[in-house]
Amino acid sequence: MRTVFSVAFVFFAAASIAQAATLQPQQGRVTLNGSAVVVPTTVRTGDLVWAGAESSAQIVYANGCTVTVSAGTNVTVPAPSACQGTDMTNLLLGGGLVAGAVTAAIVLSNNSSDKPASP
Repeated sequence: MRTVFSVAFVFFAAASIAQAATLQPQQGRVTLNGSAVVVPTTVRTGDLVWAGAESSAQIVYANGCTVTVSAGTNVTVPAPSACQGTDMTNLLLGGGLVAGAVTAAIVLSNNSSDKPASP
């Protein structure tokens, strides 16, 4: 039983990581959720990115898709599905989640008792 939960945790953690993108400051003052960003930083769906006057940044997803944050604007980091392109990582993780769920169902439904239900 503990193995099933461990496997499920790994799949969900991997799916969470796949949702991440990288914020790459280009010039000027850029903040992430109110904190200054000067080096590429991991962002997640729903984070708030702000570029000050004469500033800019890019949000880059694993599939290469980018969202530009122009000077003087706020951008809420969109879900990867909102950015065009095919991200094979998400497809593979989705398949892994399905396989893990099927495996968990089989393990949980396997009755190891050799005793018949009735005498």
